[in-house]
Amino acid sequence: MGYTAVSRNLGVDVATLAFVKVDLGLQDVNFLRLHFQLLFEMLFHFSALMLLLCVVIFEDCVGRACQLVVQLLLLLALVADHVQEVSVLLDAVS
Repeated sequence: MGYTAVSRNLGVDVATLAFVKVDLGLQDVNFLRLHFQLLFEMLFHFSALMLLLCVVIFEDCVGRACQLVVQLLLLLALVADHVQEVSVLLDAVS
């Protein structure tokens, strides 16, 4: 076992540690690719948010359209019921 800056009992030899060369290895990192990946993820999240917003708005519009159709059908049913009542009254009077 070679001589290291950290001993067996986890004591640190500061003098030896000062001569340790730290290599962060940044020459192998492709920052442009990382930037494009982050940009793509942001674009993907933004697109998902916009799609969710469109679905909510579309669902709200469809719900309102169905509500208007039901109200129209109820109004037509009331008009038909009123016409039938008037015809019954006219038949009774005649």
